[in-house]
Amino acid sequence: REELLAEAILSGAGGVSEVPDTGSLEEDLTALAEAVAERLAGPSGLAPLRLLLESDLTGEAHPRIAELRAESSSNKVLKAVLERWQDAGRVRQSLDFDALAEMAVSWMLVRRAANRPLDKEFIAQLVAAMVKLAT
Repeated sequence: REELLAEAILSGAGGVSEVPDTGSLEEDLTALAEAVAERLAGPSGLAPLRLLLESDLTGEAHPRIAELRAESSSNKVLKAVLERWQDAGRVRQSLDFDALAEMAVSWMLVRRAANRPLDKEFIAQLVAAMVKLAT
């Protein structure tokens, strides 16, 4: 039961599969953030978060959620973007990819949950913070 719930929670959390390659770290992160924001802005955008908050997941389900989150397409795309720029010397070698992804998604979820727009101004601020942390 917990395994099914964990997969249901994260089934809508991915949704981004195309790795942006604009020639700019900032523009790559902007393209990715815009794609995630578009998904979150949809009618089922907060469904995974609601399921998690309303569930009674305990113990062994939480590690599976972390594992599934790490496997999500959005997380893989962000990692691919950051690794490419890390290889180019633009992103620091010690960057914790998971921590950066969690920070970005958390900001977006909190803003979406508060009924505030995931607009271009917000995306620009988010990307600026991500770049500052990554470089």
